[in-house]
Amino acid sequence: MDRAAPRKRRRRWITFAAARRLARMRWREFRMMKKALATSPPVVRFSIVTVLVLLMALAVNWFYHAIKKPTELCVPATVTVP
Repeated sequence: MDRAAPRKRRRRWITFAAARRLARMRWREFRMMKKALATSPPVVRFSIVTVLVLLMALAVNWFYHAIKKPTELCVPATVTVP
């Protein structure tokens, strides 16, 4: 039995319409989460906002280090380089 070589998959490009649909769907989800957050008790609202702010600070810090000092991401801080 002679098998044919498997076909190579072509890379599908994301169309503008697909990107718009995705953005619209995510925007709806964002509005629903915002509405749920606005109707939640103040303690829950405060804790969720605090966690989101901390996550954003961590993300900004990581991006800063990835852009300004990329070698720190590859080498652990405890290893001394001769």
